[in-house]
Amino acid sequence: MKVIAGMPVRNEEWILEKTLSDLSTFVDEIVIVDDGSTDRTPEIIRSFKKITAIHTNPPGTLPFCNGQESINRNKVLQLARQREADWYLQIDADEIFEDKIKDELYNLITKGCSVKFQICHFWDDINHFRVDGEWGKFFRYRLFRMRRRLRYSPQPIIATPRAFDRKNRYTSDIKILHYGWISPQVRERSLHRYFEVYKLKHPHTRVTYEDFRDNLEMQAELRIVDQNKSDVKLATWQEIMGNTSQEKFKL
Repeated sequence: MKVIAGMPVRNEEWILEKTLSDLSTFVDEIVIVDDGSTDRTPEIIRSFKKITAIHTNPPGTLPFCNGQESINRNKVLQLARQREADWYLQIDADEIFEDKIKDELYNLITKGCSVKFQICHFWDDINHFRVDGEWGKFFRYRLFRMRRRLRYSPQPIIATPRAFDRKNRYTSDIKILHYGWISPQVRERSLHRYFEVYKLKHPHTRVTYEDFRDNLEMQAELRIVDQNKSDVKLATWQEIMGNTSQEKFKL
C-alpha cells in the first residue's frame, strides 16, 4: 500500500526542511504544489529524494492560488493519483506529526478508515498550546484511502475534503503539532496572506490590513479560527503531550 503525502507550500524556508525531514521518515512519497514561492522553498523541495512530483504556480501568483486554496489542494491530490497512491496523507508545511505515527501508520491503514487527528497549535513558543474555544478541540481528517471522487471543496482557504469514505471513520490519538501561529511574527505573516485573499474576494474594498487584523467577522468569512487576543487560554507542553520529548519540535 503506497502512502503519498501531499503538501502545498509558499515561502516556507523557515520551517520546511524540518517538516520534510520528518515526513520523509514514514511516507513512501511526497508531492508538492509550490504556490509561487520567492524564497529558498524551491531549492529545499528539490533536495528531498522522497519528493517525486512538483507543480509550480507561475511567478506573481497571489497566496492560495490567487485566492482559491482548493485549487492547490486538488492539484496536489492529482499529483498523488498520478503517482498511483493507495492512501493520501494531507499535511501542511508548518505541521509535524508526533513520533507515534511512525509505529502506527501501518495499523491505521489496515483499519481501512478515513482517519481524523487532533491538531495542536503552538502559541508563543513550543512550551505552550492555545486551547480556548475551537483551538483546543481542533480535529481534522487527514488520511484517506485514494478514491476516484476524493477532492476538495471550492474554498478561498481551509478547503475541506469531499467524497472520502465516511462510512468507515476513525479518530486517532496521534497529534499533529502546528507551528502556524507560534509567534507574533508568524501570526502576522499568516494574517497578511489571508488579508490578500480577503481583498481578492472584495476587490473594491477600502479595508486596511489593520482593519482586517482586528475584525473577527472579516476573518470568520474566510473560516479562520477566532484570533481574539483578549481571552487566550494556554496549556503547557506537559498538559497536552505528557512525557513526549520536545527535542524534534525545537526550531
